[in-house]
Amino acid sequence: MSSTVLYVVVALICVAIPFLLHHINKNARHPLDINLRQLFSQNLSYFITIYAFILGFSMITLWGIYQNAETTVTKEAEVALNMYRLSPGLPNSGHFRDLLKEYVKIVKDDEWKEMEKGTFHPKIDSINDSLWAELNAIKPKAPENFSTYNNLIIMLADMGERRMERLLLLDGSLYTQMWALIYIGGFLSLFGFFFTSTGQAKVQFISDFMMICMIVFTIYLIYELDQPFSGNLHIEPKAFNIVYEKMMHIGVQFPK
Repeated sequence: MSSTVLYVVVALICVAIPFLLHHINKNARHPLDINLRQLFSQNLSYFITIYAFILGFSMITLWGIYQNAETTVTKEAEVALNMYRLSPGLPNSGHFRDLLKEYVKIVKDDEWKEMEKGTFHPKIDSINDSLWAELNAIKPKAPENFSTYNNLIIMLADMGERRMERLLLLDGSLYTQMWALIYIGGFLSLFGFFFTSTGQAKVQFISDFMMICMIVFTIYLIYELDQPFSGNLHIEPKAFNIVYEKMMHIGVQFPK
């Protein structure tokens, strides 16, 4: 579903629910008189305040995780490029650089599509194993190459950790219990609006519309932020695209 269609659907939900409440309030016999409804409205405001805090806390937390995910992706690609630039300091490291280039290409072309489905590309694990095997095979004997070799080991481990952090976000960051609280709180809020009818249909509709729009769009934003690599608000593989282009550009300068 395209982003435009999805936004239209969310907007229609925001309009449809107040109309439905308006229709129910117009035709239903309220169990509470006007004075009790006003008292209920005051109590509902406390509930809405607590629910708003839960939504705000979830959104701020996920926004921080989303930004960290962008940083993780950038760092993973940057580490791969730095290893590509550093590896010519070791003899017979051409195959190691070819594997790095293949790693970046598969991540940006194939694994990103898999992550949109909530999975990962298994070939990356094979390439990662090959990178370690190749790094062990080109272990230098000359002391002047030890520093470069040790740095490559640290950087390769760091790249693996970054990828693991990226994959752990595929299942979302909010626990099921938190999602249950968000959805139940939203349902109870809508249920409470039925008991807050003041008899002023237009004023009530506008008030319900404002509240429902905020609730629906906030839940939608929370859902999008909880899936940083899928949905309409997802992280793009821009860093890997840039790194791959740089590898192709500077690769011709390195010896095999």
